Amino acid sequence: MDELDYFIDNAFSLVMSGYYRTRAERTVPVKPFSSSLVSADRIPVVAEFKRRTPSVRDVSSDADIRERLTAFSHAGVCGFSILTEPHRFDGSLDNIYVASSFGLPVLMKDFVIATDQVDAAYRLGADAVLLIMDIFERSRFNIDVLMEDIHTAGMEAVLEVNSSAQFSAAMETEADVIGINNRNLSDLSLDEGRTAKVLAEVAKDRPVIGMSGVTEAGHVTSMLDAGADAVLVGTSLMGGSTALLEEIREAVLKRRK
Repeated sequence: MDELDYFIDNAFSLVMSGYYRTRAERTVPVKPFSSSLVSADRIPVVAEFKRRTPSVRDVSSDADIRERLTAFSHAGVCGFSILTEPHRFDGSLDNIYVASSFGLPVLMKDFVIATDQVDAAYRLGADAVLLIMDIFERSRFNIDVLMEDIHTAGMEAVLEVNSSAQFSAAMETEADVIGINNRNLSDLSLDEGRTAKVLAEVAKDRPVIGMSGVTEAGHVTSMLDAGADAVLVGTSLMGGSTALLEEIREAVLKRRK
């Protein structure tokens, strides 16, 4: 069993356990996620909150979510990505509810395979839900049903791919945004140039997010130069400093001139 198999089996177990069932009632209107990626008023960074990862393990186990999201918001990010998987990422569904109060679009990031997960995302205040192409290529779960669930709820679907072939296939779906993951979910290896390679081979027809492996401003500008509209940054932002976001802001402003 590789990492992707684990993620799929774990997602199924969590769904069957009732982890995603919630009686919460949404208290905020749905905000447009895709249009936020190209907002001239914010920097094109979706800032991710997570406490652990399989590749780095403990990122920041004691981080206060309100403090971190406040810092991200003040630094000018265009949206938040919230990990909700509890076992390998120490995620929490409650963190979506917290993030929704900041007024920025919120992406629920998880291994989504079931309607219960989409329902929880909506009820807790998410504006977009991540779907991962690898999961649907390897399992019996139906991406079309879940994408319809997302859209029926008024949210947007972000479809994650990791190759040119998957990118082309994603453009045949109703996904609102395509995310190109520089990390391989099967073995967690990282190819920092994958986003640029894919965009050089296939012309995009909707907003694109470059994902994973960002440790410096140059990584962001290289993906933007390659054609990405925004970049998702996670692990590098969880140390308690906003220095990287400040460097990205300066690089983006310079690039826009």
